[in-house]
Amino acid sequence: MQRRDFKDAMNEMGEHLVAKLREHTELIVQKNKEQDDKILRLGVTELDMNHAKAVLYAAFSRLKEDFKPKDDKYDTVVEKVSAILNSIGK
Repeated sequence: MQRRDFKDAMNEMGEHLVAKLREHTELIVQKNKEQDDKILRLGVTELDMNHAKAVLYAAFSRLKEDFKPKDDKYDTVVEKVSAILNSIGK
């Protein structure tokens, strides 16, 4: 793996994350269209935000696997960052 500045690496991963999220959501929309809108019922005239959040949550679940570290030597980093984010709250 190529070494780079932390900020540059995070920006690059952020761009990659957005591209993968777009890829997954386009796949969801395509599959829904192929099934004549039977999967997501997007033809409904009014969708609440929870409908869109549910679709996005499913895509994020897939992204979690896409971006998982390839080995377990970073488990402590994941734990420390998770603790920091949990301490900040929502």
